[in-house]
Amino acid sequence: MPAVYQLPIVSNIEVRGGAYLLTLEAPEIAHSCAPGNFIQIKINFPGNGLWRRPFSILDTDRNNIRVLYKTLGRGTAALAEFKAGGVLNIIGPLGNCFSNPDNDTTVLLIGGGIGIPPLYYLTKRLTESGFPRQSIHFFNGASDYDSLTYLEETSELGINVYAVTEDGSMGIKGVVTDGARQFLSGVDNSIDPPKKRIFACGPAQMLKAVSKLAAQFNVKGEIAMEALMPCGFGICMGCVIKVADPCSSCHYSFKRVCQDGPIFNASDIIWD
Repeated sequence: MPAVYQLPIVSNIEVRGGAYLLTLEAPEIAHSCAPGNFIQIKINFPGNGLWRRPFSILDTDRNNIRVLYKTLGRGTAALAEFKAGGVLNIIGPLGNCFSNPDNDTTVLLIGGGIGIPPLYYLTKRLTESGFPRQSIHFFNGASDYDSLTYLEETSELGINVYAVTEDGSMGIKGVVTDGARQFLSGVDNSIDPPKKRIFACGPAQMLKAVSKLAAQFNVKGEIAMEALMPCGFGICMGCVIKVADPCSSCHYSFKRVCQDGPIFNASDIIWD
């Protein structure tokens, strides 16, 4: 159950790719959260009011949770100023989580921008549970080499990791879905196991491309939607998205990312 906590900051350090790694002492959340869950952080700075910011959980250990973020606005810039020993007001864990694929499944994780955290968390949980590492393929996309986040840490999990950069400065040149498409195009279903799953998180346009990719190759996909979530409890309706709904007279309905998600089936999202 989500609750409000005053959590001590263990560390808040800048890491590769211009990102920050925030570690919070949060044993209650660490014991109850799952890949895909997020927390809401209250960041006090002039003009912010009561608006909290959502952050996906990157990783946990027995007593701590970790969050990976970039300074993309006033809120995250203010968060980067917090130091070890400080305290942050947190609500969590919130949201639903990714489903667990069967062990005979080829898993593709597709992350762009700051969408790496929930995918890294899922990957770590899978490897810890004995899921075959050779069946996990992680596509980490960014505009250039310097913007790639958590690449080395993901590689240390012993899985297949593919860097995809738009300028070609590292790995595959193109957008991250180009790398995943190359992989899917090269899979021989007569040899490789036909069961495949896609898990993705990143900017809306990237997730739209992932949905099309999943449909093109007839692969079930789950995507972690990103949205502004002023409340995190579904009251403000600020994070509503349109989804397919065969039971509705108009064949669609609206879902709240914070309450009904953030994880949705890729085939359910109506993008246009």
